[in-house]
Amino acid sequence: SREMAELAVAYRGQGVVAFDLAGPERGHPASRHAEAFRYARTHDLPCTCHAGEGDGPESVRDAVHGCCVHRIGHGTRLVEDESLAAYVADRGLGVEVCLTSNVQTRAARSYEEHPLKEFVRLGVPVALATDNRMVSGTTLSDEYWLAATRLGFSLSELAELALSGFRLAFLPLFERRQLEARASALLASLSSYSASA
Repeated sequence: SREMAELAVAYRGQGVVAFDLAGPERGHPASRHAEAFRYARTHDLPCTCHAGEGDGPESVRDAVHGCCVHRIGHGTRLVEDESLAAYVADRGLGVEVCLTSNVQTRAARSYEEHPLKEFVRLGVPVALATDNRMVSGTTLSDEYWLAATRLGFSLSELAELALSGFRLAFLPLFERRQLEARASALLASLSSYSASA
């Protein structure tokens, strides 16, 4: 993993935007790769780690404290640890939420039981994502549709999820702010259009 971190750093700005660790979580704590994460961070490369999908909230705790990640892939079981969820929310650590993938892997029993609403209630920054788009047979539009139809998200709540995704992007701050401003304007026009229809 250290070699992968070195490779990621070498190609930063040439298509590589972050360092990620994904794979089986149970029995394979992310902190075994702490040196790789440390190398990426000390070379100013953002870090993310899949956690809380294939194992409990302790895998999220390990990724957050053992690897000092900036975002968490899935994090489905984070809500089982209120203290850790509050820590993640307070520090603005993002959670990449993949509804379809989480139901397919049984990290969530159903769309309706997915903790996305709880993340939002707790103030955990979230971004809807697809995870493995081709394997799961989903698109980002599908994920938003599921949030609306299966979890009851309103148009304004979906808009906030979209803006949260821009805020959590692994891009320079000024680029994130530009994207968020453009998206806000588009969402405002969409909102006013739907109100007049």
